[in-house]
Amino acid sequence: MGFSNVTPNEFTFSTNFKACSFLGVLTNGMQIHGLCGKMGFEWFPVVGNSIIDMYSRCGRISEAARMFSIMPLRSLISWNAMIAGYALEGMGDECLFLFQEMQMQGEVPDEFTFTSMLKACTGLEAVREGTQIHAFLIAKGFPLSVQTIVSGALIDLYVKCGYLTEAQKVFNQVEQKSVVSWMVLILGYAHEGNPSEAMDLFRQLRKSSLRVDGFVLSSVMAAATRSSEGLEELQSSHGDDVGGNRDGDQLRTQGRRPPRIKVQKKTTTGGEV
Repeated sequence: MGFSNVTPNEFTFSTNFKACSFLGVLTNGMQIHGLCGKMGFEWFPVVGNSIIDMYSRCGRISEAARMFSIMPLRSLISWNAMIAGYALEGMGDECLFLFQEMQMQGEVPDEFTFTSMLKACTGLEAVREGTQIHAFLIAKGFPLSVQTIVSGALIDLYVKCGYLTEAQKVFNQVEQKSVVSWMVLILGYAHEGNPSEAMDLFRQLRKSSLRVDGFVLSSVMAAATRSSEGLEELQSSHGDDVGGNRDGDQLRTQGRRPPRIKVQKKTTTGGEV
């Protein structure tokens, strides 16, 4: 910019902060922030939001929070950026505080807010708060059946907190299910010790239009290795996808090392957000 004698504006700075965020180059981002502040563009909402996002994604959540605290005007994007930053750092309590604060100030949360909040609740294993958010979504008529990102985050919360019945209910409501949602629920049943349910879901997945690749198969192994019928089915239909090896012993060996997940049989109780 300096060498070409082009004077940057708010959109120039916003784009550069987004690039630094994507590349994870904190030093460059801080240098641009310094120039931005000197030129007075730091207070433009589009720039401030990008600064918050950049610091959050580069692991400097305290700097993101400082920027958020001094912003003269905050939009929904500002709140979402800060909540997402806290969620990324596993700071669930801060997410919950901001979620309440934004509503007190009259800001209406959207799908990005809810997704970050549910991720925060998952990290905290705060199922009570998660079910309250779920109740809030239902009360507001939020279209969970078509909002796959939010419904996926809700399924993930319930599975990892041990509420498989509720996870299955949300899963059944979704019209276009993502591979991730299938995988999370299959993993949940497998770790609960219910291979028949896991394999039944796998059969349904195979009938869908989604591609079943090696990554998805790794999630099914935990269920398949506990069921001889499931293992034979997995070998006969997708043996080539699992590391190019049809050997049952290899499937069993890999299946003993599934991703860690906490699953217990529980039921939920509702509440208010």
